[in-house]
Amino acid sequence: MEDGAAAQPQTVSAPTRRIGLFGGTFDPPHVGHLVAAERFLTHLHLDRVLWMPCQQPVLKDRPTASADDRLAMVCLAVAGRAAFEVSDLELRRPGPTYTVDTLESLAGYEPDVEWWLLLGLDALADFPRWRNPHRIVELARLAVVERPGAESEAVLRGLPAELAARVEGVPMPLLAIASRDLRADVAAGRSVRYLVPDAVAAHIAKQRLYARA
Repeated sequence: MEDGAAAQPQTVSAPTRRIGLFGGTFDPPHVGHLVAAERFLTHLHLDRVLWMPCQQPVLKDRPTASADDRLAMVCLAVAGRAAFEVSDLELRRPGPTYTVDTLESLAGYEPDVEWWLLLGLDALADFPRWRNPHRIVELARLAVVERPGAESEAVLRGLPAELAARVEGVPMPLLAIASRDLRADVAAGRSVRYLVPDAVAAHIAKQRLYARA
């Protein structure tokens, strides 16, 4: 700097995009996932929702369907919705899946993004047990689907105050659909039509997924 030249103030650019990270096993993806993703998208004014099937969840059982089949089903489920995108980042990572590592990677790829971690109420209840939850809330805001009644409030009260302060609730209708129940339905020969997108149901039938679950 030349002598006498005034120092220029440093400016920090605000994030230009808002992206929601929607992770899970998606074993299989169902209409409840789609409704939740749509509510997150519109309520939080997100530019897009990034669906990310995980390789091996730490706090859940190993997925029944293969990584390739789960990725294919998610792609089929979101086809035609331009604001929904799919990433195989966690599927390409060996070993257990840690959200903090994923967010560190994403923040490095796209530093101009305001990241939101999109969660179900059960995942939020387990959140303090995740690896480095305080670092996660430094990297992203948390959004959780709200349930009717006192259940959502009880989960928030169970979180440390510094984590609860980073959570925003997103209203959602009560849809009692769980992937484990759908796997059991398929194994028992019951129809899952209208519970999963038609293309997902066709993939399950063609690949004979969950037939012996």
